[in-house]
Amino acid sequence: MFRNKGIFITATDTEVGKTIVTCGLTMALRKKGVSVCAIKPVASGGIPNPDSILLSKCLGVDPDDTSAVSFKEPLAPYSIIRKTGMKIDVSYAIQKIRNLERSSDLVIVEGIGGILVPFDKQYSVIDLIVELGYPVLVVCRTELGTINHTLMTLKLLEHRKVPIIGFTANNTTDAETDISQPDNPGIIEELSGIECLCVFPYAGKGNDISTKLDKEFECLAEKIISKI
Repeated sequence: MFRNKGIFITATDTEVGKTIVTCGLTMALRKKGVSVCAIKPVASGGIPNPDSILLSKCLGVDPDDTSAVSFKEPLAPYSIIRKTGMKIDVSYAIQKIRNLERSSDLVIVEGIGGILVPFDKQYSVIDLIVELGYPVLVVCRTELGTINHTLMTLKLLEHRKVPIIGFTANNTTDAETDISQPDNPGIIEELSGIECLCVFPYAGKGNDISTKLDKEFECLAEKIISKI
């Protein structure tokens, strides 16, 4: 059905809204008849991980089905390795993703933090993206500072020859004093040449955000289908 077996959702930072985008996009694609599953292969901040739990509720599956490697501490994986001496079994995470490829039309993989978050000294999120061979959807903020963070992320992905589907800009706060927000997504699109697929308005807090933004996710799903 698709040229690619999966999509990798990454972000310019942590707490930008990757999980909300992953949930909302997955549900919107399912409504369009696409056999799609989602996984956050490496996660920190709880066992089971809160993001994996949210994904599992959206998909109606067990949290173990939406995760591979989880850590209790809310730290970058390499920070946990330095403190504990543990090693991350990336090969196990990749194998779990490959197994999902065989049972669905499309696999959506949610990253951890940004693309340079390290798993160890030599391997980071962007290396996982390259190894999987998936095109990337970048999630960024609309707030002041996002131009720099997003352009750096896009340029590094291009440097590693990673196909970029586009980016979404999430309004993560209801602050009305940030007058840069309306212009930032368009500036990023203009300077990068990468399409902004959706600008999500602020929808409050809580796990029901993806439901509140169902129309936006329906539009995003249509664009994603046309690009992959």
